[in-house]
Amino acid sequence: MPMTQVTVVLPVLMLSVGSAYGIHIMHRYYEERASGLPVRDAVGRTIEFVGIPILLAGVTTAAGFGANGFSSIPRIREFGLLAAFGVGCALAISLLFIPSGLVLSRRAARSLASGRDSEPMPASFGRVGRFVARRRWLAAGLTFAVVAVSVAGLPRLRIDTNFLSFFPEASAPRQAFEVVRSKFGGVDTIQIVLEGDVLEPRTLRAMDRAQQEFERTPGFGRAISVVDIVKQTSVAVNGNDPAFERIPDTKEAVAQYLLLVSMSGDVALEQMLTMDNRRARIQVMVDAADSTRRQDVLRRARDIVSKT
Repeated sequence: MPMTQVTVVLPVLMLSVGSAYGIHIMHRYYEERASGLPVRDAVGRTIEFVGIPILLAGVTTAAGFGANGFSSIPRIREFGLLAAFGVGCALAISLLFIPSGLVLSRRAARSLASGRDSEPMPASFGRVGRFVARRRWLAAGLTFAVVAVSVAGLPRLRIDTNFLSFFPEASAPRQAFEVVRSKFGGVDTIQIVLEGDVLEPRTLRAMDRAQQEFERTPGFGRAISVVDIVKQTSVAVNGNDPAFERIPDTKEAVAQYLLLVSMSGDVALEQMLTMDNRRARIQVMVDAADSTRRQDVLRRARDIVSKT
């Protein structure tokens, strides 16, 4: 099953969700050991007291993720089923593997054989602690060096939400992206909202000039608005004569054209114009693959709108 933009989050999700069950098991186990119980008895009481709550928590979590398996979107369906399977594996590890490992480990075996309790913290942790205590200035210097290098690297961080960069150039999603960008003038859109008397011919002509300027400017592609609907309707009601592909001279004529379109049930009009005819939008295709270029595109879009 290929990795997708949705399933790429599964490893981190499983680490955060799945580790919680084992943490609860170990926490209760340490409490039981601290009360003086041998390893085997401590493991038994741990499962007795927290086994059922952990089981119910895991089952409900898996069911929640698994509900996405009924989605009509294939990637969401894959994500839900894989997440549910991962939670089930984490649950099995917590309730079966961890208790068995505690009982069968060498440390537990020596404790059972000698009757002495063993410390839960590995000896390596103690050696690290003693090293840091003896060489405090060295540890502080190393910590300061790591922090200094991290701070020096902060200006090099690049914030970007372009998921396309996750794919190699020869991959199918990357090639499909390039085809759409070349054929349609971009894959992103910006929405320009106009407030006022939209049916006024002077307003529509200003929108038309803005659309033409967008389509002439590099980095922008196709621009559409209610102006296109008005022009197409004008051609249709005048015997499909291309000479009438223009905005009418009167507000009443524009209102009549839009009334005809609304009576035809065309949903495109609802997306471009509000019911009270006080707000309209221009949708412009843009070729902005990363956040840096996107900021430049927005700046140029503001300049075009302010000029028209």
